[in-house]
Amino acid sequence: MNARRLKRPRTAPLSQREQDARALLKSLLNFRLPVFLALCLMLGGTSQDIVTPKSVLYGLSLALILWVMLIDGPRTRKFPIGYSRLFTVPLLLIVLSMGVFALYLIPLPSAIWTGLPGREILLPGFETLEMAPPALPLSLTPHITFNSVFDFLPPLAVLICVALTRSSRELMLTLYTVIFIAVLAFPIGLAQAISPGTLKFYDIVNLGVPIGFFSNANHMAMFNVMAVPLAMYVASRGYRRFTKNNDGIAKIAMAGMALIMMLTTVLMTESFAGFGLLIVVTILSLPVVFAKQLKRPKVLAGVVAGLGIFIAAAIINAGDLQTLLTDKLNDSESISRAIIYDNTVEAIRAMGWVGSGPGSFYDVYLMYENRDTMTTTFANQAHNELLQVILELGVFGASLMAAFIVWFIVASFKAVKAPRRSRKLILILLVSILAVILHSLVDYPLRTIALASFTAFNIGYVSRLLRD
Repeated sequence: MNARRLKRPRTAPLSQREQDARALLKSLLNFRLPVFLALCLMLGGTSQDIVTPKSVLYGLSLALILWVMLIDGPRTRKFPIGYSRLFTVPLLLIVLSMGVFALYLIPLPSAIWTGLPGREILLPGFETLEMAPPALPLSLTPHITFNSVFDFLPPLAVLICVALTRSSRELMLTLYTVIFIAVLAFPIGLAQAISPGTLKFYDIVNLGVPIGFFSNANHMAMFNVMAVPLAMYVASRGYRRFTKNNDGIAKIAMAGMALIMMLTTVLMTESFAGFGLLIVVTILSLPVVFAKQLKRPKVLAGVVAGLGIFIAAAIINAGDLQTLLTDKLNDSESISRAIIYDNTVEAIRAMGWVGSGPGSFYDVYLMYENRDTMTTTFANQAHNELLQVILELGVFGASLMAAFIVWFIVASFKAVKAPRRSRKLILILLVSILAVILHSLVDYPLRTIALASFTAFNIGYVSRLLRD
């Protein structure tokens, strides 16, 4: 006996007011990720423990994750990783990192943790107090480790939103938002350079140079360096529309002005790493973005003229940069990265395969700093993520970094074979990611929520475009 098919009840047509409300809601959803990333860039520009802005970002991160999972997730065919298997690696790396951080907070019996490398340095303290060693976690600074776990929430929220959103317009608006924040930071940076101490968003900042929404001039330079390829891409989109139907001239002009502001900002920050990476990013991005346009004489002449202006400005500033570098090398109160690296390597040998715990660098570094070469300048970070992650997380950190490098290499090979319509954007995003990877070898940009979230957006966008 055949079962009767149940007919779906017909729904009444929506009224004009209801249609307008749905259209408005759909339009507002396009600004969900752009607004969140803008807040990350403006409120998360420091690695310092600033409670209020970070707490706001943590709360908004949880809200965004729940929003995306509940609204966008069920409609995704392969929920929760809906668009590419490449999403698996960065998502798992963030989740595993949070899990590893939590692992360092689990109290261990004294018989276990006292036998681990580097922990013997704590035993004299208990002997002085005449008490038996209690159960303690792996981390030597558990309170800092606990707080550090929450720093993963904003990048995780960005990555999940990029993975599950069904609106490509939301992603493109986010890209434009990054450029807008860079433009907005330019006049703020000028005011900070002209009048040191004005427009300070944090207590401890670099004075006399443009820092924008950051506390560190190197990180301000890095943000602009990462945004330069995106501005080039926007300019190329405007040029393509301009040549087809005389449209897009406004987009070319805006992107061009943004590029000039970014280049000027990097030069004014007096960041050697930023200046060097700007050259690398420009060389890599130009052939990708303007491959066809460079074949035309007028466009080639314009690009050459622009590069000439930039090189001239660099030469003009070269004397000041050289003088600044000489002063830093001769300053007896300064501390070089070479000294920091040597002391960090010594600490790594002491802490062994297990590491000292996330966020413990500053406290551990003091124990292994050479007393004969100590100055009034202190090292808050190792200024080399490879060394610092190995010191704090041991083999766990080395494994996580190796997995990410493998992801980047695989994504780069896939980008070469990507469809023509998306290949340019994928390569541009990879150039931006490469810049922050290289900068992490001499600094700590990803320890700021701002640059970590920006990088997460680039990683997610690459993974989404490289659909399997």
